[in-house]
Amino acid sequence: MSEPGPSTDLFERDAVRLGPFDTDPVDLLPHVCLRADGSWRNGEEIRAYSAAWLIGALAIAGVKLGEQDRAVVALIADDGWPTVQVVAGWVTRAWQAHGDCTTCRVRAEMDRHPIGG
Repeated sequence: MSEPGPSTDLFERDAVRLGPFDTDPVDLLPHVCLRADGSWRNGEEIRAYSAAWLIGALAIAGVKLGEQDRAVVALIADDGWPTVQVVAGWVTRAWQAHGDCTTCRVRAEMDRHPIGG
């Protein structure tokens, strides 16, 4: 049986450091590079999981994505999971600095799971 593919539910805000960063972060490695059995994912899988992680961070912050946004997420994921962790850290820190994020979180969850949808 193969492992399920990545989803935007992959993002776990407290699973990795959010920065600020002085060096390449490595905390995201086990989340996007390793399978549950400890084996390494291939490059395409790592890019897909990296993109899903960033899309999840953006979704939790209430950011809606268009096709061009998704294309840029793919470019960032192609640059590597350390870059994804830094950008996700920027998004999350900015979202947290905005003040009470409860409204953003509720909106993001409603968008992900619409009533009657």
